[in-house]
Amino acid sequence: MAHFEEFDPYWVLTIPRIQLARATGFVALPTDTPGWQLLMVILSRSSGLPLASLLFLPVGGIATFPASYAFFRRVLGGGHATLLVSGFVTIEFSRGATTYATFAHAWAFPLLFVFMRAYVGVLQERAARTSWILFAFTSFIGLHLVYYTGELLAMLFVVFVTLYVLAGRAAFGSNLTRVRVAANLAVALAVTFFVFNQVVYDIFLPQLSHTSVEDSFSWVFGRISSLFSSPSTRADPYRLFSSPNTLISWMAAIQFAVVLLPILAFGIMSLNSMRERHAEYRRHHNRLEVVLVWTMVTVTAAFFLLYFVLGQVNVSLILLLLPVSTLWTIIHMSEGKTGAWKLIPVLLCVVLILTSAGKIASAVSANEIGRPSRFADINPGGSWFLIDTQGETGAVLTDLHTAARFALIAGEGNAPFSFTTYNSTLFGAVVGAKGYSLRSMGIAYVVVDLRSMNSPTYGGSWQIFQPLGHYQNGIESNPQLHAIYNDGSIKVYSTS
Repeated sequence: MAHFEEFDPYWVLTIPRIQLARATGFVALPTDTPGWQLLMVILSRSSGLPLASLLFLPVGGIATFPASYAFFRRVLGGGHATLLVSGFVTIEFSRGATTYATFAHAWAFPLLFVFMRAYVGVLQERAARTSWILFAFTSFIGLHLVYYTGELLAMLFVVFVTLYVLAGRAAFGSNLTRVRVAANLAVALAVTFFVFNQVVYDIFLPQLSHTSVEDSFSWVFGRISSLFSSPSTRADPYRLFSSPNTLISWMAAIQFAVVLLPILAFGIMSLNSMRERHAEYRRHHNRLEVVLVWTMVTVTAAFFLLYFVLGQVNVSLILLLLPVSTLWTIIHMSEGKTGAWKLIPVLLCVVLILTSAGKIASAVSANEIGRPSRFADINPGGSWFLIDTQGETGAVLTDLHTAARFALIAGEGNAPFSFTTYNSTLFGAVVGAKGYSLRSMGIAYVVVDLRSMNSPTYGGSWQIFQPLGHYQNGIESNPQLHAIYNDGSIKVYSTS
């Protein structure tokens, strides 16, 4: 199921924590997602259902529509187009294994829409500004506790809204109170983010030294080529890939074109108007709606780039945040026009919804939804790189139990270790590929779980690698690895 992106293996690491919290009433620390775990405990106790029955309960799919509609209505106003675009975003959101049910994403993204609506209320609603500030800050803390990616997106949203508001003040004389409130709240939330979000320091920054942008380019070129030819042998010899569905790829391409092309056209028109300093540009671009539209575009681009430099391609926000910007663009460009122009926003939403329905139908007809995975025996812990935060020691681990045993064996039970996941470069270095140095990548020890050598290796972010057992000879003959321990269950190699 993990291989076909129907189940996130991170569940396997989190379920024991949730079960412990349900039994004892205490969340096991440290953890990056205490709020999510508590929500699962509350849901299990209040419903009386066992945890296994809650894994596919459609919480995210149900919550997304009202949460997204509340935010989109502020940008677009009421009407059929707003309802339809909220429906489209809900359908796309519900297609994901980690978003429609009770995984952390499923709680975080609806809460993100709530936060964005509250933050807009801070900037707009003078009479109830204090209430909106408390609402925005509370929802931001909720995102921090539930899922760090949601918190990151909220932080990006705040930063770019503030920058655009400040730019509007400098260029067009925006309301000074709005500028002051936006700047003060942005500073408060930024301090909260950088002080309490340890994922930035424990995972993101250490992983920068192991990034593989080549993986990102390989994914992009592979997807593009699959549109025009049958799948061919991939350049990456270590990754395992599910067969791409060409029809779904084409429908996704249509959706991206429908969403992105109007925004691109509006951007070009805006640049031309800005250079000429038209009064029309001043009148339209000093509105809060314009700030929100361009904030959505900038947040999506920044999020894509952050993942891209980490060797991953994440285009999910294009179909979650940008449709509202596209609709606003179409509505803005059709102002003063009558007839068929007024139907374009609704027709655009209908096209998006039909293509989403086509993607679902194609997946069902290809038996890609709900089928058992041929990788059902995948090692649930995945394979991890354990890097000492001091930059001096590290190890490749197959699960957290092995990590704990290694800490005892090495006598480093109190050492500050942090984890980052496999990419193709690190996998190749372990199995003996030429041109890669483990020491230069900060790896001092490689720990192999001998019990899972024949299971596919989960590398994080849906990256599945071949079993290490296929490369056992390469590992044993790797001149960078020197065996220093073997108890029949785990084997420890030193890279020095």
